[in-house]
Amino acid sequence: MFNRLARLWGRKSDGEGEQDAATPTASQVDQGTRQDDKGALDRSLERYRQQSAERQRQWKEAQLKELEARYGPAATWSRLSETLDGPKHPWFCQSCGAERPPEVPDELAASDGASARDETFQLVMRELRPPLGVYGWQEHDGRDEPEPIAVMLCTACSARLIEPHPRMYNRIARRAPFPGIMDLCIDCRSRTGVTWGFLHIPSKRCIFLCAIR
Repeated sequence: MFNRLARLWGRKSDGEGEQDAATPTASQVDQGTRQDDKGALDRSLERYRQQSAERQRQWKEAQLKELEARYGPAATWSRLSETLDGPKHPWFCQSCGAERPPEVPDELAASDGASARDETFQLVMRELRPPLGVYGWQEHDGRDEPEPIAVMLCTACSARLIEPHPRMYNRIARRAPFPGIMDLCIDCRSRTGVTWGFLHIPSKRCIFLCAIR
């Protein structure tokens, strides 16, 4: 009899067991809250990206209409890569024919005590304020979309030609992996001027050298 009473006392009622199973624990509630917050944040970021893309598209269309009203249709804009009759070579200016001066090694990079932060800072400042020389400029289409076309210009000619031109041109960093204007492209048989053949399949040497630049 006492064993039977002990079993009855230790047994939970059916309603109590169902209530415990249906009630979420504190960890479950916390996990669900975090998931809801993450989902709301993702939706907010996606909405922000869409709004930013729409504003950028509207701004580009407004800029294009303004430029077309001043210079005519974008399809008729001249290209520096076609109008300049200078030498088409990675080391020479395509406008005046000036040769690229030899690079002077960085004193900070050459010193043994230079830290990685100092070297990185110097590289960033050199790209923001590049020294006088010959640099590549990437040509864009009428809708400001980049194209695989480069124009080599010296500092003086770029200041004279780039700003008043209706077409967009962005300066290519000196060590950027842009096919046709890199030093490793000088002796490449697929290079034509400052471009490379579209049927050219980069060799392992090209891929390796581009990766470590």
